[in-house]
Amino acid sequence: MKRTAAILVVLFLAPLAFARGRVVRSVLNAWHAPRCESVGLPWLRFIDDNGVRRASSVDPPLIWRQEAVTTNALAIGGAPNTLWAITSDGNIHQSIDAGCTWNVRASVPEIFAKKWRPRLAARHPERVYAYIGKDIVRLTGGTVETFHMPDDAGDLVLLEVDRQDALHVRAITHFGFAYESFDGAATWTKVGTILNELVSAAFDPLDFDSIVAGGFWTGLHVSRDGGKTWSNGPLRTQKVNDITFSPADPRVMWVDTWPGGVGIPSRLYKSTDGGETLVLAGSNSRSVHYWQELFAPHPKDAETFATHAGNGFGIKITGPEGDRAWGYENVQDAVWSPSGTLYFVRLVIRSL
Repeated sequence: MKRTAAILVVLFLAPLAFARGRVVRSVLNAWHAPRCESVGLPWLRFIDDNGVRRASSVDPPLIWRQEAVTTNALAIGGAPNTLWAITSDGNIHQSIDAGCTWNVRASVPEIFAKKWRPRLAARHPERVYAYIGKDIVRLTGGTVETFHMPDDAGDLVLLEVDRQDALHVRAITHFGFAYESFDGAATWTKVGTILNELVSAAFDPLDFDSIVAGGFWTGLHVSRDGGKTWSNGPLRTQKVNDITFSPADPRVMWVDTWPGGVGIPSRLYKSTDGGETLVLAGSNSRSVHYWQELFAPHPKDAETFATHAGNGFGIKITGPEGDRAWGYENVQDAVWSPSGTLYFVRLVIRSL
């Protein structure tokens, strides 16, 4: 167990080490682009380094009023060329060949079936967590276990796993509470309270004790002791839709906010000090949030990221050389692999 954890630390910190000038070529070269013309998960797409977009080979035919299986969550896994996904039939899928083929690892329709926006915490190859609301599913090899947050916790905003111990888990909840578990989400202890309704959160990739949470019209809240105590950060009158650290440079953090009001643009901020100070990096004149479940920072270039294109549709890559956009796919989620492949999921809107 300790040896596995040590190997995993090297795996996930390699891109960060690369950004700081220390090249770990064996780890960087372990990931590769998908070696297939199409991928085997419904509505999944990918764009390779040459900008070529490819689609799924198993997109179901859409007939008006007919139910279709869709992909509702996507995450990079804890081993080279490994991805995880959750589909609307309640299945958790894994790919070990960079997204080409997929196998069902767990079926939990009572938790995930037909529910939109479940999430995955998939850092460790030996333990993967999936969650929505107060429900948590833990996969350990072939064992599937389900757990439930305390009833008074509020829904989960974020579940994060310690890179050095897959049984050490922390949670931030909608009611503004910070929880901690040392037995893999089986039992929880409330460690701190933010006293504000939360809608987003992120953990510093290099410091599991450093957390930034986004409030509902209360801006940013920062903890440096694992959620025990909190201080108020900037943007205090804005709704913080989401927060993410750059995998290319953990000093860089992106924050999407909305000041409120009809026709008021959403705003994208950038921080290089963990959320203490921010600078405006852009705004969206159509009042479409940059994030809206889609903001993916590039794994190697801290200035490049993927967002929606147009009025919330399609996908766009923004970087120092300008923007590149692809079609109108109505995208709901996107992740980059460490090798630079951008995966994204098309949202299928069905009639009721």
